[in-house]
Amino acid sequence: MKLSAIKLKTEATRGVELSKPGIGVPKNQTVVPGGLKYFSGSISTTVTKHIKPIVAFLAVLVLIAATLAVTQIRDERVKQENQRIKAEQQKAYASGLSAYTNGKFDAAIQRLERAKKLDPADAKTHLNLAQSYEAKGQLNKASDEYRASLKSNPNQPEAHYNLAIIYKSQGNFTKAIQALETTIKLNKNFVTARIALGDLYVEKNDKASAKKQYETVIQMRPFGVDIGAIKQKVETLR
Repeated sequence: MKLSAIKLKTEATRGVELSKPGIGVPKNQTVVPGGLKYFSGSISTTVTKHIKPIVAFLAVLVLIAATLAVTQIRDERVKQENQRIKAEQQKAYASGLSAYTNGKFDAAIQRLERAKKLDPADAKTHLNLAQSYEAKGQLNKASDEYRASLKSNPNQPEAHYNLAIIYKSQGNFTKAIQALETTIKLNKNFVTARIALGDLYVEKNDKASAKKQYETVIQMRPFGVDIGAIKQKVETLR
């Protein structure tokens, strides 16, 4: 019993001595009962070294997710606003067209101006607004709206024709002829445009061109057109 007690005391004393700084144990090592050692400094450094990139990566992911969420919300709001504006524009246009059809030109102009403000690029709104102004005798505003309509959609023979009639009424035969020629290029069967073009050629003393347009109309034999009157026009050119 005495020997065992002395042995235990000696081992305990040795453990205490080894744990003291400078006695066979590096400063970054710790001796625990049982003789186990661990490097407190090196573990802490290693863990920090690996955690920092992970934390940075997670922060980037959070930032990306937040940005995507904000963008999605913004895009959805823009989409809803565009849909609202489109619905309001279509309502104003339909109301203006109805007023024009019923001969209420002042109301038509007011409503179509509203539709134009909501969608400045809508060709049909400009076209019907031009017709409303023309019906009111406001030819300058009408011609502006016809040109705006053609800017959005140049393939409108009716708009070119109506603009030509305004040019003719203002004595601008050159622009009127150009507009009518464009009308016929877009629609070869536009009979009234051919007759109007023939009449303008007569005004310009271009008898050959006028005769060509009149004779084309005669060959077409369109319904509702006085072919006899067209033939008489041809006779006067001889």
